[in-house]
Amino acid sequence: MNYLKITVLIFSVFIVLLITGCGIETIPNLNPPEVSTAPVGLTFSSTVKNDEFYFKGFELYYKFFNKDDPKENDDSNLGGVTVDDLKSKYGFYRINSSTDTVNNPDKPLIPVHRGDRGTDFDVKVDFTPLNNTESPGEPYISSNVLSSDIKIRRDVHVTLYTTFKRFSDLASGDSDVSDIANFDTSLYIDLMLYVASYGFDINTGEIYSRCKYLGTITLDLYSIRQ
Repeated sequence: MNYLKITVLIFSVFIVLLITGCGIETIPNLNPPEVSTAPVGLTFSSTVKNDEFYFKGFELYYKFFNKDDPKENDDSNLGGVTVDDLKSKYGFYRINSSTDTVNNPDKPLIPVHRGDRGTDFDVKVDFTPLNNTESPGEPYISSNVLSSDIKIRRDVHVTLYTTFKRFSDLASGDSDVSDIANFDTSLYIDLMLYVASYGFDINTGEIYSRCKYLGTITLDLYSIRQ
């Protein structure tokens, strides 16, 4: 082997080592869940692709709208948006659980046990308890991979406490309804939701998939306020 060939070989090995181990960071990617286009309510499904080493579960995000306002932030415009853009650019908020505390939420909102990752299962987000006119209950998340239902709350904390407000405890001064005109006299508002896969990597920290539009429901404020 002549000197030129040896030099080329050494240089090639050096380039490979530089690319694979010297400062070029590989950011893990997560696959989003599947959301049905059929009118099945607020339901999404895992996929066999949700078995990445970093995958831990799912996160939900929400935003309130005037019922009759056009929804520019619908699936056609936001499909595949990042979590950062969903929150900072489009004004969405994280959904928290009833056991989460301010500045210390337990992530992911919907944990998936290691043995269930990479399997097919459905997750349902149920807001029907809010329609109970005598005593509105808390909406919840259910799935056969959860040990118990997860009661969910907004991303607004209760004054003087470290807990988050219920969806039935809506006030005009709350940050997540401040953009709704005539909120105090409104009878209905729309609630839009998105879902994303969540993971964690010791090197890069929190990891999110692209967001998927989950659905929009109308809340009856007259019943909730009774």
